[in-house]
Amino acid sequence: GSRQKPFSWRLNSLPQKTSCMDGSAGGVYLRVPHTPRNPKWLLLFVDGVGWCHHFSTCRARGFGAPFHSSASSSKWTNNPKFTHMTHAGLLSHNSPFSDWNAAAFGYCDGSAFLGIRQKATLVGGKPYLFKGQHNLLTYLEWLQEEHGLQEVREVVVMGFGYGALATLLHLPLLRQ
Repeated sequence: GSRQKPFSWRLNSLPQKTSCMDGSAGGVYLRVPHTPRNPKWLLLFVDGVGWCHHFSTCRARGFGAPFHSSASSSKWTNNPKFTHMTHAGLLSHNSPFSDWNAAAFGYCDGSAFLGIRQKATLVGGKPYLFKGQHNLLTYLEWLQEEHGLQEVREVVVMGFGYGALATLLHLPLLRQ
């Protein structure tokens, strides 16, 4: 049989508006489905990559590590493999979500989008930024302004690991 092309994701970096723990820009991944999109449907995914509960664990997250780092976006790729969604079958062409718009939030604040500090915290001379809640609000605002999120009527929000925890913690905010 003919083999369908995999879904592609596009990274939308928001450098003037968001900051990862290491100061790199946060961003939103958008998936472009192959079938016509319905702007009223959205699959929203928060990847889980670990919690940074002390400066020693923040350092261990590895500034400049690949996408599955909770500290930096510096090596995020333009078409990542969201393996948790892939293994669950959510990205297959047979999935009920195959023609839904999809967004994945880059998790890089180390605190499940809970950080509210506007200024860097210096530890050992190295600045750490904890602006996760600001990043989350900015991601949602960007989706609304640039991609018509206000038209969405059906939303499935999910996460993996600490991304699942972030999803639960922020459901009231995401529901708005």
